[in-house]
Amino acid sequence: MNMGTLLILEAINVRERCSIMPEHKRKRKKKKKIAKEKMSATKKILIAAIIAINLFTTACLVIQYLTQQDVSSTLIEYWFNFWTVEIFSMAGIKISKLHVATKLGLDDNTNTDTEEPVSDNEEDA
Repeated sequence: MNMGTLLILEAINVRERCSIMPEHKRKRKKKKKIAKEKMSATKKILIAAIIAINLFTTACLVIQYLTQQDVSSTLIEYWFNFWTVEIFSMAGIKISKLHVATKLGLDDNTNTDTEEPVSDNEEDA
């Protein structure tokens, strides 16, 4: 190598060592994007129910404190009945889906690709 090449290589080496950015930031690898799972409608409704119940309860307590009068008991009763029916309906749908899947043998815990079906009447030959 000639003197000019050595000077250029030394300049590159010095520039890398004296860089403003630390080395761990310069050689940063691109992070893989993690795909977020979509939230199911059932979870969204359940979260909305919890938030609505908490907001309604807080609003009733504040109104009762500020006005020194009771909030209508009928309104409170119907509000909580609505959300109770909504939550139990969603639970019933989920339970029925799991029951049907279990009855048909589509349970998520078993791997149907690798396991052979086992019958109740196994005979040793």
